Amino acid sequence: MRSRILTLLAALCFALGAKADGFEYRFDFEGISDTIAYLAYHYGDKQYIADTLQIDGKGQVVAQADTTLPPGVYMMVFPSRENAYFEFVVNEPKFSATGNVDDFVGSLAFKGSKENTVMYEDLRFLEKQRKKSDPLSRQLQTLAPDSEEYKDLRAQIDAIDKEVRTQRKEIFKKHEGLLYTAMLKGLREPEVPEPPRNAEGRITDSLFQFRSVRRQALDLVDWSDERLLRTPVIYNVMYRYLNQYSYRSPDSLAASVDNILDKARVNREVFRYALIWLLNEYANSSIMGQDAVYVHIARNYYEKGDAWWLDDAQEYRIVDRAKRMEPTLIGKKAPNIRMKDLQGQTRSLYDIDSKYTIVYFWDPDCSHCKKETPVLAEEYAKLKELHDITVYAVNTQLEIEKWLKFIDNKGLDGFINVADFDQNSDFRSRYDINGTPALFLLDEDKEIIAKRLVSDQLIDFLKAYEQQNP
Repeated sequence: MRSRILTLLAALCFALGAKADGFEYRFDFEGISDTIAYLAYHYGDKQYIADTLQIDGKGQVVAQADTTLPPGVYMMVFPSRENAYFEFVVNEPKFSATGNVDDFVGSLAFKGSKENTVMYEDLRFLEKQRKKSDPLSRQLQTLAPDSEEYKDLRAQIDAIDKEVRTQRKEIFKKHEGLLYTAMLKGLREPEVPEPPRNAEGRITDSLFQFRSVRRQALDLVDWSDERLLRTPVIYNVMYRYLNQYSYRSPDSLAASVDNILDKARVNREVFRYALIWLLNEYANSSIMGQDAVYVHIARNYYEKGDAWWLDDAQEYRIVDRAKRMEPTLIGKKAPNIRMKDLQGQTRSLYDIDSKYTIVYFWDPDCSHCKKETPVLAEEYAKLKELHDITVYAVNTQLEIEKWLKFIDNKGLDGFINVADFDQNSDFRSRYDINGTPALFLLDEDKEIIAKRLVSDQLIDFLKAYEQQNP
């Protein structure tokens, strides 16, 4: 396990439990010259430093306190060895271990810890199996799939995999209740059943396996087991369910979020972690349309009081943000706005008679707008040859001279250029404009079909859109 922590977040004290008998973990290492080690732990998909421990001149390091340490997967990190580390399970009040820093997996031996004895026996078994399978896998890549040698090697690899599965079943049977066992169960892959076939052997339901795997995916982990929060397991189950076993549409993802939170409700702390993680996952998603999932979470959980750990002000900010985002979600009819053009005539967005309309918010002083707006003008010239399309370009600032100069210098005469110098349109709140440039693409009914696109993506997007919506 001579690997490195890619990111250790700034020191963060974890919540210690009530006064108890405390904990004491002693480690004796051979071949160590470090003077300090970090005690760190997992929390979901992150790792946090909990404490800095002193290593004496004999290679001994002790972690101890008179309070309880929350169960989970912890790490001993050696900064002078490029953050080399090993992991161990905390679920017992006291244990000791010896080992060599050059081979943690091979050398670590624990006394007084069934959890870590089982874990390291399993890790050594997996290492043994990996050493057998890796050369076979490399050799397999050089062979034709229909050759006898390929089939023979494939059978050998499958036999090794079967031995691993058998080992796992033995752990589940013999060591029920261990945190390590709960982790292994949560990290299992769903079983993929054979699909139904007709008399000719053809598959009759192409989605049968997907649906089966999806049904299993959330049931592999014990959502009531709060110990799993200080492991990567809960995070991995949620991430895998959303990214491998869910359809990518916002409605489907929202339904998947509901499924996860329904499972997580069995434990208050697990539910809190899941709800916070899910909100953050979709708060700033770079994938177009997934802001609808954020709105769904905020309106259906935070607004309804499920975030019991927040005060009223914190809850209000989250819900208010969702309410401001909601009118411009993809599929919604764009809010109408009326502004004056270069001739002082009021131009209504809804009066534009085009198959497509680009609503473009920009600022003549914005550095990104100075780059993006001329590109939009160039792309618009190409778009007009392919589509019935109009640009409704909204200047977000109040200095008329800058507006007129920019339009003249950048050749934006082909746009419907408007501005709200009278400040009557309330466009910022209607379109949730917190920065510029901001682009919305509407269909002929003024429904939003895309946003957050950059100008040179418009042609490809509309080509794909029309193929899907003939």
